[in-house]
Amino acid sequence: NKPLFNGRAALLKQKEEGLRYRFVLLDVEGNKPAEHSFILKNGKQVGIVTSAAWCPTAKSNLAFAQVEMPHGAVGDEFVAEIYYQRELQWTRLMAPCKVIDGPLFNPPRKRQTPAPAH
Repeated sequence: NKPLFNGRAALLKQKEEGLRYRFVLLDVEGNKPAEHSFILKNGKQVGIVTSAAWCPTAKSNLAFAQVEMPHGAVGDEFVAEIYYQRELQWTRLMAPCKVIDGPLFNPPRKRQTPAPAH
């Protein structure tokens, strides 16, 4: 419904054809960061991790990944093929991971005003 702008035709084409990829948040088992790892489903590559880190607040190994459609619904399970260096040797780790949604940390007093007395 907007007037003409650069990229409008590309957006309309994408809307008509549907998305090819989905951006998801993964909870990866273990403590090795899954940075730039391949995401596998039944042995087939369906995505790649774009960024990953240990989250001390949620006490979880989290990763953002781009996966092919129709994969990536909340609860979908994948395997991350993680490579890391240990004693100058590259090691391969196949870590199970799961698509999660919602807030990672939801403190009980986040909207309480004023703050309770200690």
